[in-house]
Amino acid sequence: MGSGFSDSGTDRAGAGFDFSTGNFVITMPKSSMGLFSHELKHAYQFETGSYSIGPEISGVAHKNLLYDKQDELEGYARGAIFGGDRYSTTGSLPSDYKNVAEGPYNYTNISEISAALAASDPSKHLQRFSNVTGHAFRVNGVTYYKKKP
Repeated sequence: MGSGFSDSGTDRAGAGFDFSTGNFVITMPKSSMGLFSHELKHAYQFETGSYSIGPEISGVAHKNLLYDKQDELEGYARGAIFGGDRYSTTGSLPSDYKNVAEGPYNYTNISEISAALAASDPSKHLQRFSNVTGHAFRVNGVTYYKKKP
């Protein structure tokens, strides 16, 4: 699915991607403005190219591609406006995020994406990169992902 968010350790919401339909998906366990606003922040991050969804990538600092602890800090900050938990540093995030890359990462500071954007046919190269990494991400208003049946 994607990242999960817990409101005081009780219910989990999540931001994910449906690789068969190409849709960003928010999962809500209950009605909570804190949870919902946190996940909406991730939807915005995805839309603007600073969030991706996919498997961990080994051997690189950006092991979660565009998803990182900074994304979670921003999500919690948004949720706190509506009564959710707040964390002030990446080191204070719940242990659920211990294996998430530090960041911040976005499509402008990942060398493979920068190289693809500089290529003669950027869309082709970005799609290939998405296929190889297994990540769904958006760059310049276009969603790249490897469609699953």
